[in-house]
Amino acid sequence: MDLLSYNVHFLQAFLVECKAKMNDGDMMAWLQYKHVHDQVDRWEGNAAVKPCEDVHHCLKRTVRDIEQVKDQILLNEKRRVALETEEQSITFCDTYQNALKTKNEVIVGFDIAIVKIVNRLCYSYFMGLVLTILKNSNIDMFRKYVLKLQVMPLVGEGGIGKTTLAKRVYGHRITIANFHIRAWIVVSKFHNLKEMLIGLLRCISPITSEIYNIDEAQIAEQLSTSLMGHKYSIFLDDIWTTAAWDAIKGYFPENFNGSRILVTTRFKEVSEYLSTNPYQVKYQTFPDCWELFARKVFGKIQCVPHEYEEIGQRIVLHCGGLPLVVVLVSGLLVTVKGSLEIWRDVAKTVYAIDVSYENNKRILEIVSLSYKYLPDI
Repeated sequence: MDLLSYNVHFLQAFLVECKAKMNDGDMMAWLQYKHVHDQVDRWEGNAAVKPCEDVHHCLKRTVRDIEQVKDQILLNEKRRVALETEEQSITFCDTYQNALKTKNEVIVGFDIAIVKIVNRLCYSYFMGLVLTILKNSNIDMFRKYVLKLQVMPLVGEGGIGKTTLAKRVYGHRITIANFHIRAWIVVSKFHNLKEMLIGLLRCISPITSEIYNIDEAQIAEQLSTSLMGHKYSIFLDDIWTTAAWDAIKGYFPENFNGSRILVTTRFKEVSEYLSTNPYQVKYQTFPDCWELFARKVFGKIQCVPHEYEEIGQRIVLHCGGLPLVVVLVSGLLVTVKGSLEIWRDVAKTVYAIDVSYENNKRILEIVSLSYKYLPDI
């Protein structure tokens, strides 16, 4: 009777927990609850009033059945935890991979810049010295100038295409072939060291949510160990402050094997703090901006109707050579291709945006247009 009481209490607690999970939409809890409920229905049929001599056997059968169900519950729980762990690892990896996809993006005007950056990243800033170094057989100098860990900042104002450019470099076949490990994180205005460390580890190997319970120093040690001895490329997207770099730079080991760190920033002082030779991302030319606009709105530059061409070109001219502004405007106009009146209204608003505005304010003005022309529901 004591054993039966213990097991029934176990089942009762389990069912209460299942019911709570069911209310939160947990399908696995619902299936387990139904399984136990069906078993209880079966037991109730067997537990009808019986002569006294049958009670003992009935209780033994019930205990045995409950033990079996309890074992099944514990097995299912182990499977559920394993499945959740696997799903979390996959989710982390999928989120990271989706963030770097560029196959379906319309990208114009970055070809030359991509080649230059890949060459600097994958070869060396100092390849001109290699012949001299090798001629003198000075291996120490070769290691110091060519194989040393180097930082390459991409600098330019917001919306100029730094992240798009960095994504193309990150996924370039030469970059992939040159580095054993590649990792990408977004830093943003207010950096969080623990999130940065976890983000980099997530790129290197599958992780689970349990890592958030680990001490920051242990995570940093895991990252350093994972990079040690490997030729790696780290991409730190959108760094705002030198403090963010100072917080994490010590966890990148110096392997003297040509490892590289690429950083995107909108601040010149940050780029110059990281390197004496930052790469300045240039404004897009009008032909490139017009091609980007036409492809986003009409599919091909040759498909722009004559009545839209002049007004469209005037709109693009006022985008200031910023691809992000072009993409935002084209994303709005693609939904209203049949309304010249709205095109003129958009053009009027774009013309009115003060070119002296900082780019963030200009972009917000464009975003407000998208809200204005949201379709009625």
